[in-house]
Amino acid sequence: MNLLRKVVLAASTFLPAVAFAAAPVVTDTTTEIATYAAPIVAIGLASLAIVLAVKGVKWFKRAL
Repeated sequence: MNLLRKVVLAASTFLPAVAFAAAPVVTDTTTEIATYAAPIVAIGLASLAIVLAVKGVKWFKRAL
């Protein structure tokens, strides 16, 4: 049991170094997200414009 404890202790001292040794490459993912950002913003703004137009028409009808 004492040997097992020493092995676990020795392994746990190297875990932080191994865990941060290789960072994942995310440049392809961020580039792809940036590529789709403009169309997504355009769709969102168009949807918001439709919602606001409907609210405006309802508000105008209620005011009359």
